[in-house]
Amino acid sequence: MTQSRSLSFTLHNPSLSSCTHFRLLERGGQGPDHPEHPTIPETRYIKSIICRLLPNS
Repeated sequence: MTQSRSLSFTLHNPSLSSCTHFRLLERGGQGPDHPEHPTIPETRYIKSIICRLLPNS
């Protein structure tokens, strides 16, 4: 599992047991002054996720 997917899973998993709905609004990363190398995952070290938790209806 990639780090990005792991972060999404970490945020989404508790919503499954707490009867809430997880909605991913935006995923962000570093700007062009911090380039990512496609074969070196360690270069993607700045991450952000904006999400919303809503009660299940």
